[in-house]
Amino acid sequence: GGRLELTRSETGGSRFDIHIPVDIEGDGGGALPAAAESRNPALPEGGLSGHVLIVDDNDTNCRLLEALLESFGISSDVARSGEQAIGLVGNGSFDAVLLDLHMPGMSGVETAEELGKLRPASEMPLIAVTAALESVGDENLKRVGFQDILTKPLSPAGLYEVMAQALG
Repeated sequence: GGRLELTRSETGGSRFDIHIPVDIEGDGGGALPAAAESRNPALPEGGLSGHVLIVDDNDTNCRLLEALLESFGISSDVARSGEQAIGLVGNGSFDAVLLDLHMPGMSGVETAEELGKLRPASEMPLIAVTAALESVGDENLKRVGFQDILTKPLSPAGLYEVMAQALG
């Protein structure tokens, strides 16, 4: 009684949606009780639009962020270092930047300071992505121009909310 849907993107990648009817109450209707639905809130209807730069040296993190952003309707490019991010922002147009704080070479904070010289945070919001917020501190991040902070492991709903705010 379930179904599997496959959607292929023109830019690459695939999305698989699996729909499985659940009959928790034994009434044959396949309805979930309200309590089960509230544990897994759906993302708001309607997508977002924008073009975001993902800056992270970890390939898995980049692929996860790309997939989540694509599911929200947001396109993205990836930079594997702070230096590469500065080059891409200098030559391109981005609506926001998702920036890992701990990378070899230039740190996320150093990268943010340099990006701020190219474009003000009001034009290109900077969003910190980190597993170790305590090592940098909220105030330091705000001082260098970060608009928001996402902690790893990422919550898709949290990412959506931050991106909706950043993209207006």
